Amino acid sequence: MKTTSLLLAAPVEHMDRVDETTFLSLIPDADSRFIRRNRRRSDRLQRMLARLLVAYGMQYLEGWNMDRGLAALGHESKGRPILAGSGRPISLSHSGRWAVCAIGSADQSCIGVDVEKVRPLQVEEFAIAFTPTELQVIRQQPDPASDLIRRWTIKEAILKALGTGLLTNPLDMETLTCPLTAKNLSWFWRHYPLEKGYWLTVGTPPPPSVMPLLLPTAEDLVSGIKKPPGHTA
Repeated sequence: MKTTSLLLAAPVEHMDRVDETTFLSLIPDADSRFIRRNRRRSDRLQRMLARLLVAYGMQYLEGWNMDRGLAALGHESKGRPILAGSGRPISLSHSGRWAVCAIGSADQSCIGVDVEKVRPLQVEEFAIAFTPTELQVIRQQPDPASDLIRRWTIKEAILKALGTGLLTNPLDMETLTCPLTAKNLSWFWRHYPLEKGYWLTVGTPPPPSVMPLLLPTAEDLVSGIKKPPGHTA
């Protein structure tokens, strides 16, 4: 059966063979300027890798060449990423050493993805994002910090799918059920396996679905990028 949607993930080490200047010349100017504003190289590489995953995913799903996939990336006024000429919803995320992207089917209205690295956190500091019932459940878990981050990826994925980000109050949705309700609509969420110490979650409107998870190699990602004349690296 033909794949209609796709989840992709890759570690930032895959960018070791990518020339930053060359890559940034292949994406829209606004996106390039946004990435260049990140002072830390690791932050720039994460964002570049997420975009490279989108281009590879569209090559896999639609037969687009990599340059077309990179050039088609844009953003709505509220920041949600879009692919010009595609009709497919997309979502990007990165944390720690991983970058991910989700590409929905053409008949999906929206999609959201979030990846987060597990780290030490104090549950009480997140009362602004979780209801008292959620916080009570989190405190009862063997690893409260991990469960808090797990539940945050659910909220973040759905906030991205909504396209509103934190303009929608995270307290307006509870992560105690699937589906959950946000903005008077039902939303499904699903965790996907990645690396120990990370949570990866996709949020979508009905109907629920399972997306294939693709982990392209570094060679897969860089082989399709055209190099400018005279470039030999």
